[in-house]
Amino acid sequence: MADSANVATEERVCASCGKAESQLPTGSTLKRCGWCLQENFCSKESNRWPQHRTARRRPASNSPRPTLPAPQFLTFFNQLKSEPRTYQVLIDTFRLRCEEDYTIGGHKHGIYGGDPPLPVFRDFLARAKTAGMLPPWWNSKKRKACEEMAQHDEHFNIKFKVEESDILEFYSNCLMPLRLRFAALNVYGGSYGSGQNQMPADYVCQCRGK
Repeated sequence: MADSANVATEERVCASCGKAESQLPTGSTLKRCGWCLQENFCSKESNRWPQHRTARRRPASNSPRPTLPAPQFLTFFNQLKSEPRTYQVLIDTFRLRCEEDYTIGGHKHGIYGGDPPLPVFRDFLARAKTAGMLPPWWNSKKRKACEEMAQHDEHFNIKFKVEESDILEFYSNCLMPLRLRFAALNVYGGSYGSGQNQMPADYVCQCRGK
């Protein structure tokens, strides 16, 4: 029997263009798809989306998905260390909720809907404020700053999808996806299809607006 230590390991290649990992720029590596957890790609552009999503079934996640709000998460956004971090977590809470509403519930909103995502994000912020979840320093100026980040930041951008694997990689915290899910449940009043928190009588949702 051949010594297993002498058996060459087959080099990974991009599932789209066939480029070997050794051909990538110094310091770069192939990235495993966060959807199927099977194929590797040399760049986001090489990941044939949405064709790849249709062709590959996403494996079941072991991360729990709560369905009811939890009172202890009403202060979640108040506990963050800075204003920029608060904006980032608000954006990721919204993006993860949109992603899972689509993949689990088939509900298309945010980037998955046919309308611009900004009005949907504004509705999310309005609901977070009504639920008493935003920090004491929050005002119209801070809301606009958060919206600016959500539209123009290279990472925290509501025009880009986010998945659980992205959250785990960025925050390096295995509990962060669960925390974002609970925060979203408190913002909306439940999971998709279970109803929403009551808004003021004069509130006008602009989710279909431009």
